[in-house]
Amino acid sequence: FLEPTKDPDWLITDLITAAADGGRVLVAGPEKSFKSMFAVGCMVALASGEPLFNYDTWSVPAPGDVLAFMGEGGREWNRTRVIDLMQGYGFTDEQTLATVSRLKMATVPLGPPERFALKLEEELRENQYKLAIVDSLYVFGGQTERSQLASMGTLLVQWAGICERAGTTLMVVDHFRKNESSLELQSVSGVGASQWAQAWSLMTAKYGAEDDK
Repeated sequence: FLEPTKDPDWLITDLITAAADGGRVLVAGPEKSFKSMFAVGCMVALASGEPLFNYDTWSVPAPGDVLAFMGEGGREWNRTRVIDLMQGYGFTDEQTLATVSRLKMATVPLGPPERFALKLEEELRENQYKLAIVDSLYVFGGQTERSQLASMGTLLVQWAGICERAGTTLMVVDHFRKNESSLELQSVSGVGASQWAQAWSLMTAKYGAEDDK
């Protein structure tokens, strides 16, 4: 406790820390607020080593492997998003191949949350990932009661524990309550996620946006 504090080990500067410095990230917002696109952006940034959305402020000190469970839109839809984003960045063929080699979109296991936890653990045993993305909480949380803090807390602590043991930061994508748009943690659907997170990014809806699933 008496040791001097040090700057956190950033995966993406000022946004996402390494597992040893917390490593519990919540991304939340109302419908059509580009939550999934933000998650995809983080995937590409970390895997490529390029700043997130080309903002130098959100630089990537060192690239690393990323594991993603994309429960909304399907693997092919999200794979297209990744490719489109890399093309928008103007990646060379060499950059594209290097980035793709560090990305894995895992198959989505059907069934109760316990099955997902086993799948997450299995994937993290097979490779050293810097970041694991779960998009979104309602898909992989199964029938867990969103209004019960103890239930959601147990679920998220279990996932975080699996990731922490593997040295992996966990990012969970969640939704705001219906008809809620204020950028406050209290707007997040259900309970548990906002209390669990060590860092959070709250998204705002953009009129006419159609890209977020």
